[in-house]
Amino acid sequence: MFVFCIVPVVLIGKVSYIQQGQFPFMLLFTVLVYGLLEEIGWRGFLQEQLKNLPKLQSIIIITVLWFIWHLNFEFTDSNMIFLGVLFLGTWGIGKVYNNTYSLLAVAGFHSRNNFFRNGLHQTELILIVILLVIWIIYL
Repeated sequence: MFVFCIVPVVLIGKVSYIQQGQFPFMLLFTVLVYGLLEEIGWRGFLQEQLKNLPKLQSIIIITVLWFIWHLNFEFTDSNMIFLGVLFLGTWGIGKVYNNTYSLLAVAGFHSRNNFFRNGLHQTELILIVILLVIWIIYL
């Protein structure tokens, strides 16, 4: 929990505080809770239900359902990129779950993406790289 939830909250909160002069308590709380609630469904339920299928088939099913969950019914370029991101996310977050069996860990990983909804700038990219390096070393 510390590595996947607390470290991102402290790091993102500190950067936000430096940039905006206030700690974003509500944003951090909302993003973490939303990520946890989604991951209870995606990893805690659906991934477990599909574990007897071939890995690629399971990933594709979860990806397509996750794509529909986000109400992306148009096949625009940006939505196709998002579909690719969801495919990689399904694979990566699924690996985190298989290694840890922790919904808190996958919620932290998922929430990292939700923190950066308003686009990626240099600061956000640096934070993402730092968090990914920390998580890869930990795993």
